Amino acid sequence: MAKGNDVLEVADVDELIDRGLLADEEQDADLAERILDEAGDRLGENHPRVLHLAGRLAWASGDIERATGFFQQAADQTPTRADIYIDCARCLHLLGEDDSAAEAQLRAALELPNIDALHKGDALVLLSQIRLEDDDAEEALELLEQIPASLKTQALYFSAKADVLVDLERIKEALECLDAAVTAEPKDPDYHYQQGLARQSIGDIEGGIASMLKVLEIETELRGPSEAPSAKEVQTLRSVLEEVMEELPSPLLELVANAPVRVQAGASPEQVREGADPRTAVFFEGTPKLEEGEAELTGIVVARDVLLDEIEDDEEIGEALLLAMASEIADFFAKEDLIYAEASS
Repeated sequence: MAKGNDVLEVADVDELIDRGLLADEEQDADLAERILDEAGDRLGENHPRVLHLAGRLAWASGDIERATGFFQQAADQTPTRADIYIDCARCLHLLGEDDSAAEAQLRAALELPNIDALHKGDALVLLSQIRLEDDDAEEALELLEQIPASLKTQALYFSAKADVLVDLERIKEALECLDAAVTAEPKDPDYHYQQGLARQSIGDIEGGIASMLKVLEIETELRGPSEAPSAKEVQTLRSVLEEVMEELPSPLLELVANAPVRVQAGASPEQVREGADPRTAVFFEGTPKLEEGEAELTGIVVARDVLLDEIEDDEEIGEALLLAMASEIADFFAKEDLIYAEASS
């Protein structure tokens, strides 16, 4: 991409903003900000395309609420660009406050006569996810079938369809979709993880482990070399976990209070083979509760690298550990009903 003044001197303002959006995608915030200033001078700060670029930059900085405000102002002007409505819907969905508003933005995008195949596919996938979360799996599946044929070979399509099929208890078909997803994107750990969960749900333990080992392999490679936790990190994380455990209701605390705690960089292949989830910040060692017999907890492991991936600053460590502990207690001790009751009380 051209840099500096060469970009700012582009005569066509739509091309200028397109380059600003590309700069944002390439994480060149300085260039994107300069283009935003130039576009604002030419079109005015309230032009929908200027507001869209401003929203994208706010989103990139982590301020989703501010980004949503920019996108909504742009969408209120009924622009003819699908990407404005879709970005607005994504942020509304991320905020989780009103999915009906996100749905309205997506349907507005889909009504545009000039929407291209890529944007149509993006809108339909997100809309299907929203309908699935609203317990309408049948409509979610119908929406996915409307995706342009040229996009139905992509991993994102197969993944979204698998989610719907799992909800409809059509697990065999879901696994076929996930096989296609990991074939299309073999280096994306998300699809292997989704495949692993689906395999585990039908009792395919070995298949689930194979998928989770692939997740561990890819994410370890993506994360890069990782040193073992320092003595200070171990002490800090143990202290925070102890504080978190004290917040647990007595029936849950009694289940975990006497287990020894270790801090590692992440799960080892051996631990994943034993059932550890490579994506959880806390996992239990021992024998989980089965239909017959009681659970036997022999150790609690804090996965430092996974924990750090989940948080933005140290103030979030306690909450992240609490959520991970609650989830692991529910799974390991088969206490889903108890977790739900305590959370609701």
